[in-house]
Amino acid sequence: MSTARSELPIETTATRLDDVEKRLGADRSKGLDSEDALRRLENGRNELPSPPTPTWWRRVLHQLREPMSMLLVAAALISAGPLAEPGDALAIAVIVILNIAVAVVQEEKAATALEALRSAAAPTASVVRDGRSIVIPAPEVVPGDLVLLAAGDLVAADLWLVDTWSLEANESLLTGESLPVAKHHQEEADMTLPLADRTWMVYAGTQVTAGSGRGLVLATGGSTEVGKVAGHLGTKPTVTPLQKQLGKLSARLGQAAVAIAVVVFLLILFRFGNGPGAVEEAFLAAVALAVAAVPEGLPAVVTLSLALGVRRMARVGAIVRNLPAVETLGSTTVLLTDKTGTLTQNRMRFESVISYGEDPAAPDRMSGPIGEAVFRVVALCSDAAVDPPLGDPIEIALLGPYQPSAVHRIRLSHPRVGSRPFDSTRKLMSTIHEYSPGFQLLTKGAPEQVLVRCTHSLTADGTVSALTDPGRAAVLTEVESLAAAGGRILAL
Repeated sequence: MSTARSELPIETTATRLDDVEKRLGADRSKGLDSEDALRRLENGRNELPSPPTPTWWRRVLHQLREPMSMLLVAAALISAGPLAEPGDALAIAVIVILNIAVAVVQEEKAATALEALRSAAAPTASVVRDGRSIVIPAPEVVPGDLVLLAAGDLVAADLWLVDTWSLEANESLLTGESLPVAKHHQEEADMTLPLADRTWMVYAGTQVTAGSGRGLVLATGGSTEVGKVAGHLGTKPTVTPLQKQLGKLSARLGQAAVAIAVVVFLLILFRFGNGPGAVEEAFLAAVALAVAAVPEGLPAVVTLSLALGVRRMARVGAIVRNLPAVETLGSTTVLLTDKTGTLTQNRMRFESVISYGEDPAAPDRMSGPIGEAVFRVVALCSDAAVDPPLGDPIEIALLGPYQPSAVHRIRLSHPRVGSRPFDSTRKLMSTIHEYSPGFQLLTKGAPEQVLVRCTHSLTADGTVSALTDPGRAAVLTEVESLAAAGGRILAL
């Protein structure tokens, strides 16, 4: 959508939030009033434009235009007409109808599944209207709205943050960066910077992983950054490699059939003369050979193979809209990809615990003092929720081996009374909890930052040993080797 209120001077190198607020006719403290929001909603809803769904008869016509289908239809018409073979014509027609039916049914199933996913994924947004916070469907968010953000929220539109409290967002959808990005408020910003460097903004489709904040809506729907990406994708249908090959095969078969028919027609006339009866016999023989050259079973085999492929893809949660598309990856010769979320699942797993002077052990197999200490730190020194898992991906991974009920119990038994969130300078997160008697300070973070603050280390038998400089160096050497193997290491 494009309205006078939502167009921002982003072509300038510097933009002030006050100017943006005036341009939007917004109020960063009170939000919009309901009547103004309804008027703005008339300019367009906050949703990406969806391509029109073709009707069933258009899908049938599309399948009939396939070269192989056209060749079979021609063969059926010739069999029913000049050759007077209704049985052959019926058999060919049944094959064509079945092929088209399978393809149309698959497209209809895919369209239904995609629409169901779209409906299920429709999020809500918390906005300030008439000076109070309300929850509305995300499509009703308008430019100028004041949106409230909390950990776990899906961002409904592109926002300029006006307040933040340890806010972090997962922007891998747009930037490919797998780690959450720390966000903060800025009164003046350079809007020519790349998306990944705009730490004062959050974008539609991304997720808040930690903290909270508030932001003014700058863009909605197709005007958002993710909407611009969707606009570049286009909806023009493309021809898959299989369709190209079948088209070439159909053309060659048609040309070969015509050539054979002409040669046979001429040979028969040359051998048996050119009387009225001979011409008719020669024509029918030539046409019969041409029809016989058409492989009626090929489309059925191809359709069945593709349908089986679509079924296998559906089992792993992949929706294929068109049957020939399932073959496209098999024809790929070069694949360019970023690993996060593509070759990997953008998830981490708590692999092992290495205690001072001990061999690595799986977290779910640890017991004794070290196992208890590890569980205490990862459960309490964490802002992640466990059921459902929401928050920082590293904290979610650390809680993975433990039962949600156990995490809830220890959090209730030892409530947090103070905390200092992780920041890029300190590289540590610390929390203070009630313990009888007194309190405990729990910390997790970068090993090199934790080690310089440590004087002792807990051992497997529950005793505490002094941590020497050679001991610290040995730990850092082990950390470097694990990091070189692709691990992400935290010290507790």
